Amino acid sequence: FIMCCLLIIGCLPTVTYGGNYIVQFLDKFSTAPALMLVVMMEAIAATWVYGIDNLVHDIQTHLGFAPNYFFRVAWKILCPLIVMSLMVLSLTYSDELKYGEYLYPSWSIIFGWCLNMAFILPIPIVMMYEFIQHSDPKKSFKERIYLLFVPTITKRKLKQEAENRSEIVIPSLSPIYDV
Repeated sequence: FIMCCLLIIGCLPTVTYGGNYIVQFLDKFSTAPALMLVVMMEAIAATWVYGIDNLVHDIQTHLGFAPNYFFRVAWKILCPLIVMSLMVLSLTYSDELKYGEYLYPSWSIIFGWCLNMAFILPIPIVMMYEFIQHSDPKKSFKERIYLLFVPTITKRKLKQEAENRSEIVIPSLSPIYDV
């Protein structure tokens, strides 16, 4: 009930006489650039960092069949390229924000980009936090970066192997196929 009331109060300005200007502003700055960046990073992380073979193996485990090669190419190459090109085009051809004859003031553009950064900045902040969490002085920089990109199951396996040995031997940074 409280959440519904807060959402109604938050949406009230959009149904007033100046609501069209607010909707236009939110349409331009609220999600589009940040969402495209997050989608592109997720596509790259899933297919290049985690590995397309691992992803296909997981999908095959859940569905009972493996996706064909078109999907592999689409996920690994086409999706990141298309999203990146859309993001670059939207930023390149982005003219000043206006609604009808009204030209938005420069402070609103700055506020819009700050709003965008509020959606984007948690990604590198959490990445730095996780990197600091793996800041064991015994591990090299390469090992800490590797542990950031390794699936949790593999981390548990590496931890169990480390308990059996005195040191961790980090394999190459190629995708892991034995998950």
